[in-house]
Amino acid sequence: KIVEEIETKQKSNLKANNALVFMWQSFGENVAQPIAVFTSHGPIKGADLAKLVVKAILLIEDSGGKVIGLTSDGASTNRTMWSSLGISAKKSDFKNYFENPYDPSRNIFVFSDAPHLLKTVRNRLYTNKQFQINPSMPSVKWEFYCKVFNIECNSLTKVCPRLTKEHFDLNNFSKMKVKYAAQVFSRSLAIGIEFYKQKHYESFKDSEETVKFTYIMNNIFDALNRKYPLEGIRKNNKDIQVLRQAIVWLDEWETNVSQGLIPEKYFLTQQTYEGLRITIQSTIDLVEYLLDKCEFSYVLTAKCNQDNLEV
Repeated sequence: KIVEEIETKQKSNLKANNALVFMWQSFGENVAQPIAVFTSHGPIKGADLAKLVVKAILLIEDSGGKVIGLTSDGASTNRTMWSSLGISAKKSDFKNYFENPYDPSRNIFVFSDAPHLLKTVRNRLYTNKQFQINPSMPSVKWEFYCKVFNIECNSLTKVCPRLTKEHFDLNNFSKMKVKYAAQVFSRSLAIGIEFYKQKHYESFKDSEETVKFTYIMNNIFDALNRKYPLEGIRKNNKDIQVLRQAIVWLDEWETNVSQGLIPEKYFLTQQTYEGLRITIQSTIDLVEYLLDKCEFSYVLTAKCNQDNLEV
């Protein structure tokens, strides 16, 4: 019935200005293959997108593939599609998967593209200049990252040599670069802030929460972006513990906001929070499924990202 509804939609003579691409990516092999392209005038409705997703799953399964995950970015139509499939980030009604329409005994876990999420966290901090995670602790401040660069930009010796002006003076182009966000929320920049605080630079007073936040973001992104077999997630791997702790951390932060202890502007956008919460839980569930049920030796979590689609 769902497929019939798609095929009987009235055609339009308007020129297309949007393209929608479906790609299949294998966890067991180094294979990624576009399987469908659709064009539309304006963004496709989320409810229609959900129907296309179901049709794509049925076709892949009928061809012998097994679909266990669905990844998209944070576009509003994609989030509407999530809702149509029963996905919810609400604590009281949390659900990060839906039944496989081809085989109801298997679940399909839902992901938001991790590199995209990293950029939205960075953009929020850049725009509002600070996050408040715990009402009794200092804020996470964008200015501490900038101060490391300002100290080192004219120095021959640098703690963080990769930093450039483009990391901090963001425009529409630089906001799209994952590399800039990853290098700001990196272990090396956390060490840089700690270094100048320990050297008693007055401008780094109360920077400890920024350091802690940076380590957390670095560890989350690393766990969500494992690309090579040597770093793949195995049983009893520390990455799973990192992700479990991240869920607790996110929920505590959101609770502080919902109880009015922290202004909403010092929290992530709701879209980013929901994307992170669902993606982290889906990563835990999918890794455990592949290791325990499918007897994988390791899992490369970067295969849950859209990198191959955007090459």
